Amino acid sequence: MTSFKSLSLIQMGFIILVAGCASETNLLPTVLTDANRDGAINEDDGAVGGGALETLVLANIDDDDNDTVVDGWDAVVNGNGDSLDITRITLSQTPDLSDDANVYIYVKNATSAKRVNIWQLSPEPVTILSHGKHDAISIPAQSLAEGPMTLGIEGLATRSPIWDGRIELVLEVRDGPTEYTPAELVLTPPKGAVRDAQNGVWSCNDEWRGADDGCDCGCGQIDPDCAGTSLADCDYFFCGGDAFEAGSIANCAPTGGDITAPLEPELLATTGVNMRIAPVIFPTNLETPERLHMMRIRQQQYGETEPLWRAFENNASIGYQTMDVSAQTYGGDRWVQDTVQTAYQAVPLGDGWHEMKTHLQVERRRELMGFVRDLVGPNRAMAYPGGDGNETSL
Repeated sequence: MTSFKSLSLIQMGFIILVAGCASETNLLPTVLTDANRDGAINEDDGAVGGGALETLVLANIDDDDNDTVVDGWDAVVNGNGDSLDITRITLSQTPDLSDDANVYIYVKNATSAKRVNIWQLSPEPVTILSHGKHDAISIPAQSLAEGPMTLGIEGLATRSPIWDGRIELVLEVRDGPTEYTPAELVLTPPKGAVRDAQNGVWSCNDEWRGADDGCDCGCGQIDPDCAGTSLADCDYFFCGGDAFEAGSIANCAPTGGDITAPLEPELLATTGVNMRIAPVIFPTNLETPERLHMMRIRQQQYGETEPLWRAFENNASIGYQTMDVSAQTYGGDRWVQDTVQTAYQAVPLGDGWHEMKTHLQVERRRELMGFVRDLVGPNRAMAYPGGDGNETSL
C-alpha cells in the first residue's frame, strides 16, 4: 500500500544526475505495527500493508486509575496499566525529509475517526493528537528527520451494528502545506429515540428529562438530573455500543464517509495501516472461573442472601474472588446473570496476551439499566450494546 511520486525536473540536462539521486532518497518513514500478531513490533512484521491480518486494538473502556471515568474518554494516559491498552505504531527516522516537506496522518473514515484517539507516545512529552477528530493531523517533518516516533491508537468503542471496528490509518508526505476536507457527519440517534437526532435537541423519552430519576446520557442534551458532565455522572446510557462523542455525555458518536485528500500540493509518498477493534469474546464453561459476581442482599424485604454470600467469601478453597453486585442499584433483583454477561477482549503482548475483562450489560427495563460501577476498574470494563429501555432480555 506504499507509493511514491518522483519530483518534477526542470532542466533536462540534469535528468540522469537527479534521477539517480532521487532513487536513493527515502521520503517515507517505515511504518510498523504488530501486523503478524506475535506480541511484538519488529522486522518480522515487514512493511505495513503487506500482511493479511489487521492489527488488533482494544476498546479502552476500563478504568485503570479508579477515578470512575472510562479511560479512553478522558484523553489522558492513566498510568502504566492504561498505557498497555493503547496499540503502538512505530515510524522510523527518515533523515531525507526536508524541513519543507509536510507529513500528515489521518483515519480515512469519519465513523472510525470519531471512535479512536491518536497519541504521540514518543518522543516525549506524551501528547494526544486526536480525541475523536475526523481531520488530518500534521506531524513535523523535522521530528521524523531527527529520530523515530511512536504513535498510539486507542479505541473508544466496541464493534457495533453501526461500526465494524475497522480503522484505516493513512500517512502522506506532501511537497507543501495543505488542507484536507473532512467528511460530513451524520448525527446518531440514541436508542429508543422518540424524534430524529438534532443538535441540542432532546431525543429520548420526554418523561425522563429532569425527572429526578437519574442521569440519562446520549439523549442530545445533558439531562438536568446529571450532577456533572462526565461519563461517571451517567446512570443510563442510550448510545449503546455506538459510543459517545469524544468529550460529550449529550451526544452519541456520529457517522460519516471518507476524508477527501487534496490534489495539490504534490503527493510525494504515502502508506497506510489496517487495524481493527478486538472482538468481545464470551468464555465457555470449560474455562477456570476467576470471579463470582453475586448480589449481597442484607434487606429482608428483598430476600436476604447475606449468609450465602459470606459462605462463598470465606471459602478460599473455591479458588476465585467473590464480588458484590449492588443490591441498591438493581432494587434487590438478584438474578445477576440476567443483567451482566462476562466476556473479555485480548490483544497479543510479548509471549502471551493482554486481556481486558469486558462485561456485557444486556438489555433490561430502564429502571434496571443502572451502570454497575463496581464491575469497572483496572482491566475491567462494561460494554452496553444498547436498547431503548423498554424491553428486557428476559
